[in-house]
Amino acid sequence: MNVKQKWIVGGAVGIFCLLIVLAQFKLPQKAPNVGKVEQPQKFNIEEIIPSLDKKDKDYLDSLNVLVNKSTKSGQKVGYWKDLSGYFYKNKKYLVAGYFAEKVAEVENSKNAWFIAGSSYLGEVENAETAGDISKQRDKAIFCLDKAASFDSEDINIKIQKAIVYTQLPLAEEPMKGILALRELNKTYPKNTEVLKQLVRLAIKTNQIDKAIGRLKEWQQIEPDNHEVDCLLVDCYKLIGDMESQKKHLKNCK
Repeated sequence: MNVKQKWIVGGAVGIFCLLIVLAQFKLPQKAPNVGKVEQPQKFNIEEIIPSLDKKDKDYLDSLNVLVNKSTKSGQKVGYWKDLSGYFYKNKKYLVAGYFAEKVAEVENSKNAWFIAGSSYLGEVENAETAGDISKQRDKAIFCLDKAASFDSEDINIKIQKAIVYTQLPLAEEPMKGILALRELNKTYPKNTEVLKQLVRLAIKTNQIDKAIGRLKEWQQIEPDNHEVDCLLVDCYKLIGDMESQKKHLKNCK
């Protein structure tokens, strides 16, 4: 896998870590009064089910039986978390987001809405093979906005929203995501996650010199982070700078 493929695919890897915390949703909490978040047009989950393979359908059916038999909301939430985690792991992100959102509607916490929005983002990051991807984008933004209603200054939420718009630009605002990341970089110049996303975009658009510049900024903040050295090795290889590649290769572990 070359460096461009690593970063196109790699954006979803960070989101995959959310599976670790799917079972750690917080208890319900009241959101501050920051205004209503508009719900995008709903989609019918029944329209997606026919596209699932038999194994996925069987798993969905088996847990839906348990959900329907459950008399307590806590039990249902547990099954929805299981369904969301299962479909996220199997890269059915729209279905994963659907069940994560059902959890968020019950628990109503920043963490729950953030996970729901990030689950939908997985589908956005595979937009090239998706059908009507605008549904996933709109749902991702809706859930992330709900998360932001608890803490409008949360940097992780801002980054996730920017990623949504970079992966699937709005026709009327194609630069919205990139500009958002640049603004975040100005406000939080030492945030390495923002730098990582800017590096990913630079590599994806073949702006290797710009990617190297961002990586050097990142290395100044985290000089012992060997991931940066490995990425610099890949970037220098792309531009044929063997001397610089060799310099960083010794620290790439």
